[in-house]
Amino acid sequence: MTQHLVLSTQHYFQSRYKNHQHPTENRVFVNTLSPNLRWLRWLEYASILAILLAFSALCWHQIELPGLHPDEAQEVIPVIQILNNAPFDTIRNHGIEVLGARFPLMIQDYIGTVNTYLYVPFIGIFGVSVYSLRLMSILISVVTLLLVWRIGRAWVSPLAGVLAALFLAMQPSFIFWSRQSVYVTFVTVPLTLGAMLCGWYWWRKKTSVRWLYAGAFLLGLGIAAKMLVGWVLIGIGGAFGLLYLLPNARKILEARSLKPIGITLTLRQFVFAGVCLCAGLFMLIIYNLQTGGTFALLNDFGGTSYYGVDNSAFLENLAARIENLRVTITGEQFWYLTGGALYGNPLWSQALLITPLLALIIVFWRGRTDWRRSVFLLIALTLMLLSSVFTVSALWATHMAILMPFPPLLLAISLALIIRHFPGNRFSYEGAIYHAPTIKIFKIISVQLLRWLIICIFVTVLVYQDVQATLAYHHDLTRMGGFGGHSSAIDTLMDTLESLDPLPPLYAVDWGIQNQIRFLSGGTMQPIDIAGFELNPDPGFAVRVQQSLTTPNSLYLFHAPGDTTFQRRDAFEQIIAESGFTISSDEVVYDRTGRPIFHLVRLEPTP
Repeated sequence: MTQHLVLSTQHYFQSRYKNHQHPTENRVFVNTLSPNLRWLRWLEYASILAILLAFSALCWHQIELPGLHPDEAQEVIPVIQILNNAPFDTIRNHGIEVLGARFPLMIQDYIGTVNTYLYVPFIGIFGVSVYSLRLMSILISVVTLLLVWRIGRAWVSPLAGVLAALFLAMQPSFIFWSRQSVYVTFVTVPLTLGAMLCGWYWWRKKTSVRWLYAGAFLLGLGIAAKMLVGWVLIGIGGAFGLLYLLPNARKILEARSLKPIGITLTLRQFVFAGVCLCAGLFMLIIYNLQTGGTFALLNDFGGTSYYGVDNSAFLENLAARIENLRVTITGEQFWYLTGGALYGNPLWSQALLITPLLALIIVFWRGRTDWRRSVFLLIALTLMLLSSVFTVSALWATHMAILMPFPPLLLAISLALIIRHFPGNRFSYEGAIYHAPTIKIFKIISVQLLRWLIICIFVTVLVYQDVQATLAYHHDLTRMGGFGGHSSAIDTLMDTLESLDPLPPLYAVDWGIQNQIRFLSGGTMQPIDIAGFELNPDPGFAVRVQQSLTTPNSLYLFHAPGDTTFQRRDAFEQIIAESGFTISSDEVVYDRTGRPIFHLVRLEPTP
């Protein structure tokens, strides 16, 4: 029966498509599929649906945990102010006037308000809560998975697309960052992937130039959302230049056009694509015309970053970035979920070292027409990693979120190319060449079937270990509730503040308190941050504390010593003592394990 199916499908595709030199360009649409193969299309769709459902289940489980992080709240506080028609302060006092209302363009000098405006309908419909915030986060990642599937499908085959989506959906890093996508500005990922897919359709499929315009706009919007998208642009652009532009440079110069590499681009199209790019960059452009903030940031911290990273220490920083990427891929960086224990899947490191190399060997041995596909992402990911060495902040693993789709894509494409070019019987689906397993009845299992079994076992073990790591994090997260700035103790603090009647004036004396309270209260609580944003108390700190003392019955909010970002407690006590005040009460808020997280301090005049 199996042999009959293989022979019939071979006969069908050989009679319909005799030239398989460029298999990805010979597409077989569903209405032309043989009845014997049409089930493959439905199997593909069913697989993607199952992947999305499994991903959503792992994401949505105890979605309120970990606690709301300050960065997660910061980007959506303007949503509360917009919906409440309330004024708000903006970085460097910028903004744009629309119908008499002022709207922010940037959250920080290098982070735009794309997330902010995306969340407006969700918070408007579902209300102010962590649930509405993270619902949008998960939907962003669902779009990312669909784009990864389509990219793998377009570049190599449907199998590559399905495997890439499966690998990415089950990774602990992708799951937990999807739950808090604002924390890592995860919206940049689907914007970047969308731009890539649009560019591919325009170039390889020879479809409407509108794909070029759409890709340019999405790229600009991604850069405006967070400038780390530049790493991906350097990686993809550099790989394209090395593999396609450089080998054809002489022909391009002689023709004075890009036609030798299959690109027909008129001056009008080029200009309009530039206009679309600038439209996506609108927020970043206007912000810098008003303030010059991004350029000032690069000038101030281009040599040594705000957190003291020396950008000239290339090799040292590169080693740190390689480690960042490793723990991101394996999922070993979530200390803030467990308070110390780390879980991960070390198989990813070996898989990404061995599988692409094996694919490259097999492709050069059996199918050299696919050699560019086998090395494109290797080169692109290397260039992305090299460009990530420069930073204006720190060398954090969270910055690797923008690179999350590419290791799964690399692994999936490598496996698909191995299957395509390994010796054996062949059939085609959606233009891709596959090798059909053949069973020798009453004899040994064929090499072809053994190859498929090995790959299935490999994929199963890789995904199983990812899921085990995710479940282990979930188990500890239930017990801990999150750690540090991610602690669920913020919810206990909110319950304590809401029980106060009347609510006293609130003053935050550390970073990482003000934003969560403002968001979770729906804007009804407005703590004033008097800590500043310096490692040591700035000269104005004493002035801000003394001014707060003129407000009676004030409540001062501190982090416990183990969770303090900017040490202010000693300086605060010295200032109030010199001003004739002393601490009358110090209430402590604990996390789920009994660990102190917040201090609520009240003052009284010194007797």
